[in-house]
Amino acid sequence: MKKRNILSSLLLVSFLITFCYRLLPPIVHEITGVALVVLTGMHLYFNRSWLRSLAKGRYTARRVLTLTVNAALLSCFIAIVVTGTIISHHLFTGVYPLSLARNLTIHQLHVSLPYVMLILIGIHLGLHWPMIWQQLKTRMHLANEGICRIAGYLAVVAFIALGGCSISLNQIAGRIMGKHVFTTPAIGYGLGVFIALLLAFIAMNAVIGYALHKALSKKACPFA
Repeated sequence: MKKRNILSSLLLVSFLITFCYRLLPPIVHEITGVALVVLTGMHLYFNRSWLRSLAKGRYTARRVLTLTVNAALLSCFIAIVVTGTIISHHLFTGVYPLSLARNLTIHQLHVSLPYVMLILIGIHLGLHWPMIWQQLKTRMHLANEGICRIAGYLAVVAFIALGGCSISLNQIAGRIMGKHVFTTPAIGYGLGVFIALLLAFIAMNAVIGYALHKALSKKACPFA
């Protein structure tokens, strides 16, 4: 479990770093992308038992939703990797024809799809929130259920508010719709704030993911 948690953290950190291509040297973006491919392969290997279980058992609504989100995540990631190698300026330059490398649709897909992935990552985390919350309570030695519940609901309000700010400051809606966004107000606040806003957007979608989980299960309180 510890190895999986470390790997999941590395995946998230690496993915967020790839968003900082305007704040870091371009070569860092491509190297991090390659690292992400390796980490994703390891993640799939560590979860191979889940992959083998897909042909077994009964498919509840929650299981169908989880599978759909995971399949969308993987498909989105593959598309980002493929488009990234095509438009590469360093590691894979010259591998593909110049006509492909200059294709505006491919460029736009590579820019837009990562923001779709942020939504999917958030929903993915939300669907697994009960397990994550229990691990957090154990590691942080949180014993007072009342305080945990209040803190949890306050966090939800903060996530929604900050996630809304992230949508505006990062112009996420425009990016997903394929509009040409060259820079955003969030970038002007520096690397730390930029990353924090992306995390807030993920957290907001995790709230949505948990709401879906709650609608498909009998659990009443996410912080119990």
